[in-house]
Amino acid sequence: MLYNRMRLAANRWFAERLVGALCERGVDARLVVADTPDELPDERPDIVLNRSADAEMAESLEDRGVLLWNNSEITRICNDKYLTYRALEGSGLFSMPNRLVTVDDLPSISGPFPAVLKSRGGHGGTEVFLVRDQKELKEAFAKIGGPTAVFQRAAADLGKDLRVYVLGKEIVAAMLRHSESDFRSNYCLGGKAERIGAVPPEVVRQVNLITDRFRFGLAGIDFIFDSGNPVFNEIEDVVGTRMLYARTDLDIAAVYVDFVLKRTG
Repeated sequence: MLYNRMRLAANRWFAERLVGALCERGVDARLVVADTPDELPDERPDIVLNRSADAEMAESLEDRGVLLWNNSEITRICNDKYLTYRALEGSGLFSMPNRLVTVDDLPSISGPFPAVLKSRGGHGGTEVFLVRDQKELKEAFAKIGGPTAVFQRAAADLGKDLRVYVLGKEIVAAMLRHSESDFRSNYCLGGKAERIGAVPPEVVRQVNLITDRFRFGLAGIDFIFDSGNPVFNEIEDVVGTRMLYARTDLDIAAVYVDFVLKRTG
């Protein structure tokens, strides 16, 4: 089980639940914490549940012949919103129009507003800003602090999204999230969540396009709504599970472990 220090600090309970689920099934499992490839143990594990969001560490392990869930390609692409959009371009997936911008591009951007400016690598709704004019756009870019950011037309239905949890190519749960006080509906930011039963056919169609492109273990696929229509927003490689444990009786750690063990013998 691989975490970096920052992610472990925020997700220790789930990390320990994953290790516990493996041990309950007779697997010799332990939690490894590392921020760079140099900190990885010398021994070669058979399988790594990769919760690091670090492509360099993932690639280092794969170079040693280790099987990773999720693999280094997913780690590299799906933790970068811009690369995610580009990897799925032309697939038939619907997303709000977006482009990569630098600070030099800002004076020439005249809209359309409202828009969303977000960092390429933020998670959990952090570093995502609703901007209504040039002034707010420049302020948001300064807060992000990176050399580039993703500028995207805002969806019409703010404060509502759908998180679809997938294991491999299968949908295992879908949570509708909404906020009455924020354009972001993330559960960790105070949004409310409820499990839905039947996933809308259009969401299923778009999920299938994504799972055809990536070899997922556990991941979250997020959809926003534009005039009621589901629109792809992002992929969470190291997907959060708090709302599943808070709002459902699904033990996603146990389900994930069973999925991995079935596919790796």
